[in-house]
Amino acid sequence: MRPRSYHITHSRISKSVKRTEGSFRLLVESVHRYAICMLDPAGYISTWNAGAEKIKGYSAKEIIGKHISIFYTAQEVSNGIPQNNLEKAARDGNFETEGLRVRKDGSFFWANVAFTTLYGDDGELKGFAKVTHDITERKKLEEIQLRQEKLTRKKLTKSLKETSDYKYALDECCIIAITDQQGIIKHVNKNFCDISKYSEAELIGKNHRIVNSGYHSKEFMQNLWETISIGNIWRGEIKNKAKDDSYYWVTTTIVPFLNEQGEPYQYVAIRSDITKRKKAEELKQQLETRLKEQTEKLYDVFDRMLDGFIMLDKDFRYTFANKKIGTMLGCNAASLIGQNVWERFPDSINSATYHAFNKAMSAQQYISNIDFYPPLDLWQENHIYPSPNGLSVFIRDITIQKRAEQLLQRNEARFRRIFDSNMVGFIFWNSAGEISESNDRFLELIGYTRVDLNEHKIRWKDITPPEYTDLTMQKLHQLQATDVTEPFEQEFVRKDGTRTPVLIRAATIGKSNPEQGVAYIMDISERKEAEKKMLLLNEQLEERVKERTHELQLVNNELESFSYSVSHDLRAPLRAINGFATILEEDHVKLLDNEGRRLLKKVQENAGKMGVLINDLLAFSRLGRKELNKSFVNMDVVIKDILHEMDKATNHKAEIKIERLHPVMA
Repeated sequence: MRPRSYHITHSRISKSVKRTEGSFRLLVESVHRYAICMLDPAGYISTWNAGAEKIKGYSAKEIIGKHISIFYTAQEVSNGIPQNNLEKAARDGNFETEGLRVRKDGSFFWANVAFTTLYGDDGELKGFAKVTHDITERKKLEEIQLRQEKLTRKKLTKSLKETSDYKYALDECCIIAITDQQGIIKHVNKNFCDISKYSEAELIGKNHRIVNSGYHSKEFMQNLWETISIGNIWRGEIKNKAKDDSYYWVTTTIVPFLNEQGEPYQYVAIRSDITKRKKAEELKQQLETRLKEQTEKLYDVFDRMLDGFIMLDKDFRYTFANKKIGTMLGCNAASLIGQNVWERFPDSINSATYHAFNKAMSAQQYISNIDFYPPLDLWQENHIYPSPNGLSVFIRDITIQKRAEQLLQRNEARFRRIFDSNMVGFIFWNSAGEISESNDRFLELIGYTRVDLNEHKIRWKDITPPEYTDLTMQKLHQLQATDVTEPFEQEFVRKDGTRTPVLIRAATIGKSNPEQGVAYIMDISERKEAEKKMLLLNEQLEERVKERTHELQLVNNELESFSYSVSHDLRAPLRAINGFATILEEDHVKLLDNEGRRLLKKVQENAGKMGVLINDLLAFSRLGRKELNKSFVNMDVVIKDILHEMDKATNHKAEIKIERLHPVMA
């Protein structure tokens, strides 16, 4: 765009001076886009209009009486530029210049300044009329245009070399083919021949059907040809077949070359080999399938366990519950999934189990406990295994065991019957660590005979491994304090030197005889073996999850890079649309009728929306690098924003009523 110049000729000023002072002031003050002021012969400001205040920031009260050098840079004042401009205007009758000027706030702007000399009727110099126009935006556009012109000239001088370089670069890194309007191959590069296994002579003059794998549908290929035949670029992924019947995948961009009538006369196809990526995607799908199968097998193992098993997330919500849990709780295990354990069983809050779960999660350490749940009359033994993602809990229904203990305390006869039943191992011990009596089950557990027992060859320290010495002392102190121990686990050394895991609970005979006691011993070998298998399965599952996460991260990185590139490519044309729309609004709006102004406004609004969309796309591309933090979202505000956008975009007459919506976590 050619820069504008605004001149006030000597004859116009002379006529204006002859008008009344009031009319002149009204004329000047009505102008807002130009800074108009009157200067005395020495360059001091005597009048100041609203446009001058808007552009330069000074009010009339602040600026009248000041010298015009206040608007110039320090370097220009030092070089005498303000005075030179006045002298040129006085000599020639008018003077016009462009340069940087200074606002009240110290900021700079580009200005077109026109001085016109004012003479009185006696021919003497009365002063100057000074008109300033802010041309900052025009200067920016001129700079852009100048850079573009320089870039264009540079590109033109290098076009032949660049064309050669581009062709070389494309030939080296891409698979290139050129066809005529009918799809007949006119040119292929070496990469095309290498991947297709055909020679150049075998390909030239042939149709692309020579590498058609038959993988894609008829509709897919029809859409491709319809797109390029009307002059549009087609992009997609295609599976082709090589001469040796092997298959390969390429990401393809087909660019139509148009003649003067705008019709395609040839097509250039640029491809990249993505066979490895496609194989990786197929492998990922296979891994997902295998992971699903292994998970189902793992859940099947859980369902066949004799103990209850649950998995909780970090918010103590069920993610898995086996069938035994449903039996223990009297409900369908599947109905628990997604529920918070404390909301489902509020009576458990502040129980021993409640505190054990929270401690295991916060301390990330294994915890076991025994607790009673009155609403179900259920005694449970919990083994809690934490991980950063939640808890895995084995729950054994020990209600029968606990009731047996209570009966044992009440009735010696019942105890003897249980003792002789050999359901669990029982022993009588003394404070010297001697085992004076036991049932057959205990002897079976440790591999000794009753002869060994009668000959006092079985002592506690002999069947207890050294690493459990501290635990033994701890339980002895507990016996001294409470006459009974909590159930605890350790291993026994059998007569043959092997070990067997057991669950033990001991109690003294009574306060009248604290030096002697009784203990029951349960064989937990099967449970320990099941726990080992469970830990192994958990480790395998976590490893597969890590592999899956890594594969998904690679895919996310590709999507992020694509979103980032697309959003930046859209900014350049959008910036041009905004720039030209602004020029129309500022310089030619008076030439437009109401419909033209409405359409111009529509262009600016939609360009603004496109800018927001690009920013959102950029923000979306960065999400892959950020951790998602959930918070409550006010759905009423979201719906109001949507309705507001609908009202602006359409002229619908619908009456829409929205009830109050609940906030959601998102």
